[in-house]
Amino acid sequence: RKYANQELANKIREHGSIIVTEKNNIELLKRRSKKTENSNKKILKKDKNNFNALAIKFSAQFELTKYTEALKTCDKLLELEPNNLVIIYAKATTLYKLNIYNEAIECYDKILKVTDNFNVLFFKSASLLILNKYEEALKYCNYALELEPENCDANGLKQLIKYKIAQK
Repeated sequence: RKYANQELANKIREHGSIIVTEKNNIELLKRRSKKTENSNKKILKKDKNNFNALAIKFSAQFELTKYTEALKTCDKLLELEPNNLVIIYAKATTLYKLNIYNEAIECYDKILKVTDNFNVLFFKSASLLILNKYEEALKYCNYALELEPENCDANGLKQLIKYKIAQK
């Protein structure tokens, strides 16, 4: 069918296709995550301490926003490898998603004892902001900005923290 503004019609059609494709991708991801989760159940029945299967299970749970379950799986992983920084960060991220900021900060601190990492510093700062610990939040935000001075999110966070400090 021909439209008066064919170019606009094509863009609208293309945009609609993108939306449909995106919805299909989300559904596909959910089906794959559930399938993966089911496969891992079989492996974990045989070996409940299979680190790789537990890590995949965690990823699937996290992708499906099953954060409470993901946190339990993360704790099992940490029983197997208590000093694994990737798993500690995964736990921190999960706790952050669950709004359990004090425990997330404890995880961030464990990581910061070993290495400076922008994301860890940024989310520790964000957690402190949420807990109304503005001066400490600003300190960690500044540390994050030392690593990535041009980061828009960190610069925005810094402005928000300064605003909150000024409001006191």
